[in-house]
Amino acid sequence: MLSFRGADPAPARRARLITLAAVLCVLAAGCVTGTSISHSSGPSWAPAVRELGGLRVIATATPAGYSLFTAHGAVRFLPGMDLGATTPGHQPGELAITAGDYQRWLEEMGSLGVRAVRIYTIHPPAFYQALAAYDTSHPADPIYLIQGVYLPNDIYLSMQNLDDPVAAMAVATSFMRSAIQRSAGDELGVL
Repeated sequence: MLSFRGADPAPARRARLITLAAVLCVLAAGCVTGTSISHSSGPSWAPAVRELGGLRVIATATPAGYSLFTAHGAVRFLPGMDLGATTPGHQPGELAITAGDYQRWLEEMGSLGVRAVRIYTIHPPAFYQALAAYDTSHPADPIYLIQGVYLPNDIYLSMQNLDDPVAAMAVATSFMRSAIQRSAGDELGVL
């Protein structure tokens, strides 16, 4: 069959398929041999604490952008991924993820060079324990936590105002306290 311009598209299609097959073979060979991408031989991602305005911080967010302070300098881009709270075949809230799943996933994330994991809600204690264990065993390559907080609709619905400062403060105080307790506990002395 001839294309619009009169040239036979088969050779171009065949070349793309050969290229795709070669890429897949290289990826499969890496999986079979256990080869993984790791940044452990690169610069250290260990946190570097700074004092700003009387607070000890490892990151800042300003209108100019986000910065994470690491042993190798300020980082403005974090290679990361999102981690949901359920697995295929289970309903949200079933909490089917095991401690072993979290441990395996964090090791796999680390081997891929992931340096941040975002969770949109509070996870079971097994997640935070697995993350702490991973970071302790990989001090130069920790995985940073970006903790999301779910904001329930009932408070906003009862106020009939999404911008109500009283509702926002009540939600923020309650859910942030819970998130801090799960992720850091009283070790930070903030509770």
